Amino acid sequence: MGSFFESIQTEIALSSKHIEKITGLFKNKNVNVAQLKQKLDKDEMANFIFDFMKRTECCVELLRKATSEVESNQKESKAAGNRIIELQEELLCTKTDQINKFQSMVDNKLKDTIKTEMKSYSDAVKKDAGQTLTIRNIKTAVKDIVQKGSEERDKNLILFGVPEEEGENVKDKVNNIFNSIDVKPRFDAARFGRVEGKKPIRVTVENTETVFEVLKVAKNLKQDQAYKSVFISLDKSPEERAERRKLVQELKKKIAEHPRKKF
Repeated sequence: MGSFFESIQTEIALSSKHIEKITGLFKNKNVNVAQLKQKLDKDEMANFIFDFMKRTECCVELLRKATSEVESNQKESKAAGNRIIELQEELLCTKTDQINKFQSMVDNKLKDTIKTEMKSYSDAVKKDAGQTLTIRNIKTAVKDIVQKGSEERDKNLILFGVPEEEGENVKDKVNNIFNSIDVKPRFDAARFGRVEGKKPIRVTVENTETVFEVLKVAKNLKQDQAYKSVFISLDKSPEERAERRKLVQELKKKIAEHPRKKF
């Protein structure tokens, strides 16, 4: 943009010299009409007018080019602004998923634990055959079961989108993924599920702090071409996973209907 204005200033400066030459003759009181006619011959005036018009057209063309460049920069700025909005919406979607997860975690884990661990509950409340069954005993038994299941699952991570291969070393694959996001926790890993070729990987680490340390940098996998399709999640119960899928679908629908609105 600076070169355009420099060119315009140059053209104006050259035209100004010719104008100053002509006006200087008129300001000179010692020059009479006859002398003025001699100094201003027709050829010189014609050359002056032609040169002045030519430089004026040049300035106009330079201004047009400058205007075009400004419009182009405005379009690029608008496109960059739209991209920033898209990134904000993606970040909002991720944060919403995490908030929904924490809000529903307690209730969903309680339902899942009571359903899947009913036998353990029954053994716990019947541990002492002679003991009277009271509300306090039932609450204590349920609390122990929920706490046990919660502590075990809270140290787990689930990896989706890791290609499954015959004779693979699952732990090596997980280790390579962790290296790509600069985390090196101690862990055990194994695939689970029934769908061949698409089984996710359950990773168990030492504590919940390590779980959230990994989740904090998991988004960086999108920047790695080899692992951009890999997704790391908390270990959720079947009910939690179903609820999360429902919430994600609802959020995507709302974003599609109101792309400028923040949810």
